This record gives sequence, C-alpha cells and structure tokens, in this order.
Amino acid sequence: MAKYIMTQLPDLNGAGKHITYPKMQIAERIGLQELAHKISMASSFTEGDVVGLVALLCDEIASKVAEGYSVKVDGLGTFTAKLALRKGIDREEEGGTKRNATSIELRGINFRADKVLVRTANAHCNLTRAQSPKRQTPIGGEQERLGRALAYLHKYPTMNIRTYASITGLERTAAGRELRAFKQKGLVGSIGRGTHLLYTLP
Repeated sequence: MAKYIMTQLPDLNGAGKHITYPKMQIAERIGLQELAHKISMASSFTEGDVVGLVALLCDEIASKVAEGYSVKVDGLGTFTAKLALRKGIDREEEGGTKRNATSIELRGINFRADKVLVRTANAHCNLTRAQSPKRQTPIGGEQERLGRALAYLHKYPTMNIRTYASITGLERTAAGRELRAFKQKGLVGSIGRGTHLLYTLP
C-alpha cells in the first residue's frame, strides 16, 4: 500500500494562508532487474530478454530524440529533447554574438506520461496517509555538532547533508546551512556539487 504526506507550500504572498497538497512518499527505488524478474514470471520472456529489449528501446529513443523527433511510445509516454547552452557560454543577446551549434548541447530529455499509463497506475493505487515523522531535538550547540561531524569524517571519508542531519538532530535545511557555514570558515572541506555535494575533512 502506497503512503502519502501532506506538504505545505510557502506563503509567498504573505497572505497568512498556507496551501497543502498531497505528495507520494517514496518507499524505495525499483530497478530494471527487479522489473525484468517480475515480467519474466508472468510471461514467456526471460529476464535477459526484457533487459535486452529495454536497452535497445532506450538506445533507439535516444537516437531519434537526438535527431529532433518527438518519440511517443503508446501506453508509456512521449520523449523530447531539452537543449541548453554549454557551460561557460553566455546567453545570446540582441545585437551580440550569435550562438552556433557548438555552443549548444542536449542537456536532458523531457518525458510526459501517456494518459493510459496514468490511468493504469491510478487503478492500481491504494493510498494511506503516512504518519508525520517525529521532530528531533538538535544535539548540543554548534561546536558539539561540529565535533560530531569531524569524528564521523575521521571514520569515513565523506559525509552528505542527510547523514549530518541524522547525527545532529537538525532538519535537513538547517543541516545544509550549518555545513555551508563550516565550509566558509574552513572547518570542513567539500567535493562535488548540487545533489552530489559531499563534505570532507578540511
């Protein structure tokens, strides 16, 4: 049975009213191998057949999207290319330098689910509301939390924001803010960026 939580949108207009909306709580990630196993159990295809066909389908979709096609797979969805300027290239401005093809790259692939897929998923969906997680009380002061972070990093080479939040009792937003402050002061180091950002010993 799937679980959902009610998430509150920020009051950007300062009207004093908060809007909430339901959001699916992700249980875990299911991979191709597990899907292939389930399909093989319900059909004459082997797991290898399914994995091979999916690989060929993905390769063909990528090829056609790269050629400028919108690819629709009935029952699944539609795939289209998402273009962007290459890193380090400034935006084209009126009267300025024109951007040629070498300045642009295929940055991503947009996917829009087919209505049939949505209806099928909805028919299988049986929801129950998840219990609200208990709020943790932050551990000690900033220096004590820094000590915990350094102790962790002496044992393990890297630490992400989720781990720091777990060992200090901070919420993830506050944990990320505190780690960035430590980084600016040179108390911890970091590698990577965005969702791949990891903290290290200085």
